[in-house]
Amino acid sequence: MTHPRWTQKTLKAGLPRLRTVEELTGFRDMISVGAFMQDSVGGNLSWEYVQRIRDYWQGPILLKGIIHEEDAVKAVDYGFDGIVVSNHGARQFDGCLSSIEALPVIKAAVSDQIKIIFDSGVRSGLDILRAINLGADFVLCGRAYLYGVAALGDLGGYHTTQILREELINVMIQLGVETLDEVRELVPISR
Repeated sequence: MTHPRWTQKTLKAGLPRLRTVEELTGFRDMISVGAFMQDSVGGNLSWEYVQRIRDYWQGPILLKGIIHEEDAVKAVDYGFDGIVVSNHGARQFDGCLSSIEALPVIKAAVSDQIKIIFDSGVRSGLDILRAINLGADFVLCGRAYLYGVAALGDLGGYHTTQILREELINVMIQLGVETLDEVRELVPISR
């Protein structure tokens, strides 16, 4: 009732769905898809399971949820093309190591053997710069885009990109650097 425009659009388009997973499950409703995911993965991931996925899929593949350097080294050994340093926003366990603290340790462990993508807690251009400075090749930023789309609809993603880009440029100007390669060469920037 407090958000009639959102309610109207949701009623027209239907409830959000995990369309990429629906193809694998044969289900369309979130309860069935969630049950399938719980039964299939259920918190029991192992390196043997990861190896089976790598053996099955010969194309480019990333492994998300890396937070310890030993796991990053294993991902290299198992032939992954990249890793996503992420504690999944600490949604399940907020006492875990933060992704930004883990990033430089992981970078030191794998050097340039594998692409490093950073995800978790990115809210600003400074956060993007810090992740690149500490070893990320690429930075994901989900929540800011969700807020942008929730606030502005179709234009929200574009607006979010503009805000993050302007913030990143502003921080780079303040640091006296012009390229992301120069950002990588700076003395590590901590919180």
